[in-house]
Amino acid sequence: HSKAARFIAGHIYAAIVEVHTAGEVADVVTVTACLGARGLSDDTTGQYLTTLLAEGATPSAAPTYARIITEHARRRRMIGLAAEV
Repeated sequence: HSKAARFIAGHIYAAIVEVHTAGEVADVVTVTACLGARGLSDDTTGQYLTTLLAEGATPSAAPTYARIITEHARRRRMIGLAAEV
């Protein structure tokens, strides 16, 4: 992924977390509105968000995705600890 894609993805993730924390459903409408409120809603962001949604996860697989994310976080922590040694 390019640096720009990582930048956009980071803002999309933050918007999803913000919407979810507010007790709302994080969907294309709510996330786009959140990004717009931050001044981050443009064609590039919209296209990237649309791509993510088209290739996105399904709710039925949430437990599997949670396990994968947890495992990746554990690995990142281990790598961080190893780097400190």
